[in-house]
This record gives sequence, C-alpha cells and structure tokens, in this order.
Amino acid sequence: PAVASAQINSGPDNSGSATPGITNGGGQTSIGKPERVKVKDVQPTMVDLSWKAPEGDAEVAGYNIYYNGDEIASTKKNRFTIEGLSPGTAYKYSIRAVGVGDELSPPSKEISVTTSSLDATDPAVASAQTNPGPVNSGSSTPGITKGGGQTSIGIPERATVKNVQPTMVTLAWKAPNGDAEVAGYNIYYDGDKIASTKQRKFTIEGLSPGTAYKYSIRAVGVGDELS
Repeated sequence: PAVASAQINSGPDNSGSATPGITNGGGQTSIGKPERVKVKDVQPTMVDLSWKAPEGDAEVAGYNIYYNGDEIASTKKNRFTIEGLSPGTAYKYSIRAVGVGDELSPPSKEISVTTSSLDATDPAVASAQTNPGPVNSGSSTPGITKGGGQTSIGIPERATVKNVQPTMVTLAWKAPNGDAEVAGYNIYYDGDKIASTKQRKFTIEGLSPGTAYKYSIRAVGVGDELS
C-alpha cells in the first residue's frame, strides 16, 4: 500500500465559483500552484502530506487541502496530516495556495494515496499474528528448563504492530503472566530467530515495501530457558 502512495495524477477540475488561477476580481493571480506534493507517511487511518511553496514572489497566506476537488482543510504550513480515514482505501488530494487577498492558485497535481490495509495479507496484520514457538534444534527443548523441569515462563502477550512503514515495522508486546523472571525476548521471523532485546518493543528495518511478514516473540528466562 505504501508504494501506491507515490502515484501522482493530473489535477482535478474545480467546480467552485472561482476559476483556478483567477482572482475574485477577475484578474490573473500571480500565485503559482504548490509544487512537489508528497506523502510523508501513510497508516491505516491517516496520511501525512507535504509540499513545496509556489515559485515566484507572491505572498502566500496559507494553503487549502482538497479531497476529490472539495476543500476539506486549511493550514498555514507546508505539511498537513489527514486523520479518520478508512484502512485499505484510495484517496486523491490536491493543494491550492491562498494569497493575502484570498485569491487562489491553480490546484497542484493530484496525488493518489492508499491507506495501509488491515486485512490478513497486510504486513501490519501479518506481523501481529504471533505463531506457536518453533521446535528448537539446540540442546534445550522449548518450554523445558535445562534441568528437565517445565519452565514457569509464559508466552509474551498481546503482540501488536505499533508502526508500519514501507521498509520497517515496530512491534510491541506485554510481559508474560506469572512471577517468573524474564531476562529478555527473542524475535522470530517465520520461526527463525532474527534478534534479541531486553525491551518490550523492537523495530525491524530493511524490509521490502508491500511485503507480508510474520513474527513471533519468545521470552527468555535468567537461565536461558525459552517460553
């Protein structure tokens, strides 16, 4: 989904009373359109847009943001976050500069963005689906202490995805139930250990955009026993 956010299309026609690029008084505005509209971040329910100021010397008082040609927000900055969106949905936005006399620039090029999906094939959801611990090929059997007794360490709870980007995900989880002392956690990708941490949060980087990944977490006891 994050790859689709880079697709830029031609700007929409404006159906309002003012013709783009024309002042309310009928004279040609000197304000150019905002340039290089980009998606800085995309999440299941929000997108963060940014753009460059228009070229030229005309003074810009602010910017209007349009969804499918309809004005939805205004800002004085060159960046705006749109929230309350639906996961896995395509949206089209354009930006127009506003002059000190309320004259409007032509619309920027329209940008298409698709919010991250929450279906089972999305990296965010697939990452949160923790799997049973894999069979360990070492000398210790998972869930059994080196002395042969059953470990009292429970599994980490409520593994969730805190953030997802085109090339990284941040995972978080709750400590296991019970009184057993936990020394740290191992992170597994498709059953293979890829990292260890003493925190209950970990960021995995260097991923491929639009790719599904599955992770699981195992607690590590003070005697190296695994949950």
